[in-house]
Amino acid sequence: MVKFILLSYGRSGTGFIMSTIKSIFDSKSKNHYEKELFGSNETVMEFNRKNVIKMVDDYFDKRIKKYPDSYIYGFKWKPYYLDENYNKLFPVLKKDNIRIIVSKRNPLHIFISRQKHLNNNIQSHYRKCDIKNIQKVRSIRTYLPIDELIYFIKEYLNTMEIYTDILNKFNISNINVDYEELSDKNINSWSKIVHFLNNPQNQQENDEETELIKSLKYNLDNPKYIKTTTMKDWEIIINYDEVLESLKKNNLSKYIQERK
Repeated sequence: MVKFILLSYGRSGTGFIMSTIKSIFDSKSKNHYEKELFGSNETVMEFNRKNVIKMVDDYFDKRIKKYPDSYIYGFKWKPYYLDENYNKLFPVLKKDNIRIIVSKRNPLHIFISRQKHLNNNIQSHYRKCDIKNIQKVRSIRTYLPIDELIYFIKEYLNTMEIYTDILNKFNISNINVDYEELSDKNINSWSKIVHFLNNPQNQQENDEETELIKSLKYNLDNPKYIKTTTMKDWEIIINYDEVLESLKKNNLSKYIQERK
């Protein structure tokens, strides 16, 4: 039995990542584990969660009771807040051997996605078969408020560094993956996740992992959710030149694609 958490900001492809993990391990796990336990966008709701340790224990206990034959159990955690309440959780993650997948995405692209969803009446996710709406969403261009963008990028980088440092401080089993590589069907990046969650101990389990990789390749070609943003940065950002100049001034230009 494996317990894991996907730690990643909202608009970072967590739905796609979780659904793909579920599809890969489906033969070993009937548990649907795309639930978001922490990281509600409702600040009041988040601050009302006083006993996160009990929340984690109760979540896994209920899942194990409901799906006793499952191999893997997990949930999503969007790291928007970190206080004394949450700090108490990390030693428990270590004690219970809960594995953490830290998924990072280009913060500029997270911000673009946020702006698109903030200013347009569109869904959070789209399936491969939803061709008409996908084409519409992919064609949306957006204006980026500069001050908010710079603040968000710096906050994102700082937050992800803090969480990664805490995981390493408590020696909690974790891996870092890159959403861009995962969404581009990078087999090595996905295989890293499969190995991390499968953790084979003998030849039989190694053979099982080979089968999981085959399942991985199939599911990457048949994803439940697909990208809603495919344009180049200069095509999607209305005030591209202004954004580029500001990112350069703040030593953040590596996050934006420059015109060739």
